[in-house]
Amino acid sequence: MSRMFISIFAPYLQSFLSLKRTLGYKYNGSSYILYSIDQYAKAKNINFLGLNKELSIEWCARRPNEAERTWYGRVIVLREFASYLKDNGIDAYIPVRPKHPNDSFVPHIFTHDEINRLFNSADKLRLEKQEMRSAIFSIPILLRFLYGTGLRLNEALSLKDGDVNLQNGTVLAKNNKSGKDRIIPISETLVKSCENYLHYRNILKMNGIKNNYFFVSINGNKLYQTIVYRWYRVCMENANIPFYGGYRGPRVHDLRHTFAVHSMASMADSGVYLYVSLPILSTYMGHDSLKSTEYYLRLTAEMYPSVINNLEDTYLEIFPNL
Repeated sequence: MSRMFISIFAPYLQSFLSLKRTLGYKYNGSSYILYSIDQYAKAKNINFLGLNKELSIEWCARRPNEAERTWYGRVIVLREFASYLKDNGIDAYIPVRPKHPNDSFVPHIFTHDEINRLFNSADKLRLEKQEMRSAIFSIPILLRFLYGTGLRLNEALSLKDGDVNLQNGTVLAKNNKSGKDRIIPISETLVKSCENYLHYRNILKMNGIKNNYFFVSINGNKLYQTIVYRWYRVCMENANIPFYGGYRGPRVHDLRHTFAVHSMASMADSGVYLYVSLPILSTYMGHDSLKSTEYYLRLTAEMYPSVINNLEDTYLEIFPNL
């Protein structure tokens, strides 16, 4: 016998659970977490539709004797539900994603050849049957957008038409981890790809674009991450790029890592010193500090050793060998 949601969030919890199961997820274990959120809201006498930062952080706090994996799963479900609330026009704070218990892997940095194969694979996607919720129309431009901007997937999927200014070649990125908006420039080739996408998207309008989202499914609705992941796996397979699974990827998020590494290598080849490129990249990617960006220095050095040679030549007099 299924339990009933009773808090003010009840209709949204139920519709969110139904959406997950419609997308093919059993969501059995996670449904109990949704009931826990419901009970928490009821116990706190929350009588307004909204999830503020204080309540979110309090619920996400790790409990005594709670296993790390259990805690991780609990926070992830709240993140997904908070994102769902925001998609429905309700103010909700999305908690920071904790480090995964098995998160000891090195992200996959795509080679330029792999990137080209991935894009070509996306361009050749075809539907076997009519599915109005399919993301197949947006996948080719979305993958190019993620690689060309370094945006997080949730940042890209949250973009509205008004956030993408193709005349000026800029994008207003919102919904990031730090809660700060930023304007980033995009290349001329990406602008042209976006213009081509919009041309056919506007012709394709079936039921009209819902809520003016930039990336949409065939029926005009906003894309969900789970649907993007499925098509991404298809593209990976068709491009003959091994997918290891078990959180080892390559993940969609690795396109962001690849953007960072390729950007650093490109700036180094252009003669831009690392002490200049690091703050530029940090600001572009929306990092709170250079510490987060410095992580990419090691990844770049592993693929492009010449970058480190550049660094050694630059700082040879500042940091002499003792």
